[in-house]
Amino acid sequence: MAQRRPYNTGMIRKVVMHNFLTYEDVEFSPGPRLNVIMGPNGTGKSSIVCAIALALGASPRILGRADNILEFVRTGKEEGFVEVELHDARKGKTRTVRREIFKKSKQQNKWFLDGRVANEAAVKAVVKDDFNIQIANLCTFLPQEKVGEFSAFDDVGLLKETEKALGGDALAERHEELVEVEKELATVERRKAGMAEVVENLEDQKRQLEPDKKKLEKRAEHLRKVDVCKTKILWLLFDEKREKAIAKKDAQADKQKDLDLKRTELEPLVRKEKKAQKEIDKFHTTFQSCSQKQQTDIESLATAQEKYEQAKDAVEDARTSLENSGTRRATAEANLKKQQASLKDVETQIRTWIRNEFPDDDSAASRSLEDVIQKAKTDASRLRPAATDAHFKAQEAADAAARAQSDLREPNEQLRRATQLVNDLKDVRSRRLNDIAKTRVGNQCVEMKKWIDANAGKFRYKVYGPCCLEVSAKEPEDRAVLEAHVGNWIWNSFVCSCKSDYDQCVRRTDKDDNFDQVNFLLAQGFQDEDMSQQQQQQQSQHRDREASYSAEFVKSHLEPFGVAGTLYDLCEAPAPVLKALDDFARLRSAVYGGEALRDALNDRQKSALEKNLMSIGGYVAFVVAKNRRGMIELTRFQGIRSRYQKQDVALVVNTLPQKTRSILGEPCDPKELAEAEESLQAATRRTEEATVEYQKLSAEVKKVKEVARKAKEELDRVMKEKDQFAAAAKNKRNAQTRVKQAEDKVDKADEDERRDKAKHTRALEAAVERTLKAFAEAVKLQRKVCDWNLEAAAGFVSRDVARHRKQRVSAELAERKKETKDLEVEVANLQEDFDAAKVAAKKAKLTAERDAPLTKPEIQKDQVLNDEYEALPETVDEVEQIQDTEDNEAKNIYDNPGVLQRYKALEKKLEEESQKVASMDKDLETHKSKLDDLKGPWETTLRTALAALKTKFAEYMGSLDARGDVDLFEGPTFDKWGLLIKVAFRDTAPLSKLEAHVQSGGERSVSTIMFLMALQAHMPSPFRVVDEINQGMDEVNERIVFKRVVANSTGPDAPQYFLITPKLLANLEGIDHPDVTCCVVFNGAYNLKRKFDLDAFLQAAKKKRIKPAAAGAGGGNDDMDDDDDDDDDDS
Repeated sequence: MAQRRPYNTGMIRKVVMHNFLTYEDVEFSPGPRLNVIMGPNGTGKSSIVCAIALALGASPRILGRADNILEFVRTGKEEGFVEVELHDARKGKTRTVRREIFKKSKQQNKWFLDGRVANEAAVKAVVKDDFNIQIANLCTFLPQEKVGEFSAFDDVGLLKETEKALGGDALAERHEELVEVEKELATVERRKAGMAEVVENLEDQKRQLEPDKKKLEKRAEHLRKVDVCKTKILWLLFDEKREKAIAKKDAQADKQKDLDLKRTELEPLVRKEKKAQKEIDKFHTTFQSCSQKQQTDIESLATAQEKYEQAKDAVEDARTSLENSGTRRATAEANLKKQQASLKDVETQIRTWIRNEFPDDDSAASRSLEDVIQKAKTDASRLRPAATDAHFKAQEAADAAARAQSDLREPNEQLRRATQLVNDLKDVRSRRLNDIAKTRVGNQCVEMKKWIDANAGKFRYKVYGPCCLEVSAKEPEDRAVLEAHVGNWIWNSFVCSCKSDYDQCVRRTDKDDNFDQVNFLLAQGFQDEDMSQQQQQQQSQHRDREASYSAEFVKSHLEPFGVAGTLYDLCEAPAPVLKALDDFARLRSAVYGGEALRDALNDRQKSALEKNLMSIGGYVAFVVAKNRRGMIELTRFQGIRSRYQKQDVALVVNTLPQKTRSILGEPCDPKELAEAEESLQAATRRTEEATVEYQKLSAEVKKVKEVARKAKEELDRVMKEKDQFAAAAKNKRNAQTRVKQAEDKVDKADEDERRDKAKHTRALEAAVERTLKAFAEAVKLQRKVCDWNLEAAAGFVSRDVARHRKQRVSAELAERKKETKDLEVEVANLQEDFDAAKVAAKKAKLTAERDAPLTKPEIQKDQVLNDEYEALPETVDEVEQIQDTEDNEAKNIYDNPGVLQRYKALEKKLEEESQKVASMDKDLETHKSKLDDLKGPWETTLRTALAALKTKFAEYMGSLDARGDVDLFEGPTFDKWGLLIKVAFRDTAPLSKLEAHVQSGGERSVSTIMFLMALQAHMPSPFRVVDEINQGMDEVNERIVFKRVVANSTGPDAPQYFLITPKLLANLEGIDHPDVTCCVVFNGAYNLKRKFDLDAFLQAAKKKRIKPAAAGAGGGNDDMDDDDDDDDDDS
């Protein structure tokens, strides 16, 4: 075997792929020159191209297969990587670039350079700068999907790609820069022309405005004089106001002097008035003193008179007592008779009680009241022990009943707990409600249910929900299937029967953020008030036909294959809830069955079942089974029709884990329920026994209490009679005492009568004496009161005389004060007039300062204005005449303020635009100079490269017995420059542009390949990759092209070359060249149709000097085919 040629810098020594596209793990080492990679379609040839490109920093878009790097990871894997080892002859070593791809990581790519972590920019810099590898250049990487794209370039696009190939990015970038500079130059020229036209228009407009401008300036002069007049008038008005204010101030000062004189004249009169007032006060004090003393004596006189009247009354009383002293004996005798009658009544009542107490006793008349009382005491002593005993027995019975009632509480509580436990075990709905309340969504559903129940009267129909409370299924397997198929959001949703109820519920959730997770379902057409019954029925039938299995269809077409029915058959719920579940979860579009259905679905040859299931467009089937531990196992089969091949059905199979918590609620454990019911029965028995005992004791308590009550009543009656008898004895003793006292009073009445007469006689004499003394004292006080009356009258007269004298002085003083007050008013009025005049003057000044068109400082600064102002008259009328004259002159000139504004704006705009034109002239020269500087080097480089390319292309086309040429097309602008490929395949035919309507498809294809190889010959790159360029060629052209590939990629100075092809013709010239390495790819589980002897194949390969590539572990890619036409899915 000939010695292999050395690797040059930048050539690939090894390629490694892990979980990349169809490869699981593979690596191969290409040869240093031509590498022919062959293999059937779908084995992963183009995957090698993708691996090399992506590892060296290419974007997925360059390959034309996918836009996302994650799509290159092997199906079913979460990560993969590609690695390329590059030779560096300068340093005598290799450089390794590795790119790892992660599906679920935030960082999709991870780069390594020589085993160290790097970033994408560093990797691209090494690839481009150190090894001169142009990843984005189609002459370096020409994937299968880009071959046709290259041949479809127009002239302009072809020139751009040729520039990239001949001069790298620099030549193409200089061309782009030329295009941009030329566009900028054209833009500047257009802007300059536009600006020049604008300047000319501005100058013309300015000339047209000149006459109007002069008129307006004249008008402005008249208006300026008007402003001077207005200013003069305002200040003259101010001067007038100021003079008036000064006059008012002088008049006020004169009146103030008169006022001060009047105030001086008032002082003597004020002193006289005060002196008169003192005299009045003196006489008034004397009068007051006499009046007070008089009043004191009058009060003493009244007291004396009262004593006199009292003495008179005492005389009368003494005389009356003396006359009445003989009546006392008669009164005492009457009282004695009364008390004796009372004693007789008491004795009669006592004898009656004795006869009643001893009715059968003959000696009752000889018995006394003490005997009756003693008998009552004896009866009470006899009855008291019996009553006490009955009371204690009643208390003991009540205590026993209370203990029985207390003992009954524990059995009752046990009975309540047992009853609650049994009810809870039987009430699945309550357990479901408690379960869903444990989550945030479920808690919102519970609160919403409370609101719906509280407002039930506001809805037209009943609102059901949540659905998990309304639905029931008999068997655990049925519940498992329903929970696996229906989404949790549906289970937690409420169902409305009509649109108005639905809208009301939705408005409630919109108002309250606490219900943001609550959903409402409308059972379409169930109770819709906008649809007739016939429309609802038609709509329901249409939906049934559209995407559901009818019962007849299931029985006739699906049951033979093990289908037990639809999920609709498993569900028990109110009609609106069933309707909503069918609308949103498509219960009648999903079927279920057992192992027979699993076997039928796994056997894809039974196309009849799949055809029947796919009759509604797609299907979902559940297989229900139990494992050895009795656990329910669910398997979900879903058939999906292909969007591209309508006759193909993709089957997705998922084994569903059993849920730890059942949404529909597990039924209670029968054993637990039996134990609870047994506990309930035991608690019931204990409660009944305790109740019977309590009732028995309660009845006994009633009997004992009745006996105790009767004993107590009898004792109370006897004690009451005893008390009555004792009271009667006491009344008798009291009556006897009163009779004795009455008799004593009669005996004493005679002696008292004699003693009282003497006493009353003495009292009468003393009263007469007091009466005489009181009369004498009253007469004395009466005379004293008369004396004080005379003295008080003299003081009263003197006070009135002093008052009359003061009135005369006060009248004169009041007259003087009035005159003074009038002067004060005049002074105040004058002050107000002065203040008003002063305010008016200030206001006039402020008005002048505010409203005057010109201020005094402005007038003083401008000599012309100052002269005009000083020359004006000093009267308002004369100035107003001048103002009217100037104003009329100004009005005779039409006012058009826009003219001056436009004129000034035109002047400013003209200046700005002129400066811009001057600036654009400089900018234009700069762009022209820059364009010339760029064009020369670029065009020279391009034409020089194209000259060599023309020769090489003509040579390559000559090997096909054809002619070829390349011409540079100079467009009107640099962005229109293009490259023309001209070919002729017949001797007599002239060279013509390579176009679809001139040459055949094969001619265009081979011409494009020859042009690409001619470009590659001039492109400095360490390796090139071409994928399936021989597709569509006839045998002759394919042999010629292969020969050219061999010629360009073999030899000591040739680059490394990768030629990807699914096949090669036999006996190709150059295939046995020592620089040619053939790699045969057999990747995939089904590529070797018969038994393959690897050892024999390797021996034969060694003899032919063909190096086989290591075959990667088979495995297909479900997401993306390796080739876009014939790749197989080898899953």
